[in-house]
Amino acid sequence: MGLDFMCLDGRTAVGAAVAAIRDTDLAPEALQTIFTHDGSGRLSAQSGWPACCATRTTCLLSDVASSAPPASEHGRRGRRHRGDHVDYNLTIIPVVDHEDRVLGVVTVDDLLETLIPDE
Repeated sequence: MGLDFMCLDGRTAVGAAVAAIRDTDLAPEALQTIFTHDGSGRLSAQSGWPACCATRTTCLLSDVASSAPPASEHGRRGRRHRGDHVDYNLTIIPVVDHEDRVLGVVTVDDLLETLIPDE
């Protein structure tokens, strides 16, 4: 599980989200998907970087975000993540706690590391 992800309040303006992306120290690859949470911190949706770029900066993330992505509960084994990535054609899956708060992410690269043996 990686810790490089961005999860912002869905009421955040797209312009503020872009500024947060610009100011972060996270790897650019980690910012292709922005997760959103509701007022209590629970995962509510996700938005791709292209959707943010294609909309007005005054729009809210919740306006450009798709529905909540399939999430994996913390403690789930790696092989069980594979089904979610394949079934939903995802490159990243949020890992949540029992209250649906994002703790980290599992990427396709993470899965490949567990499935392909070291040489």
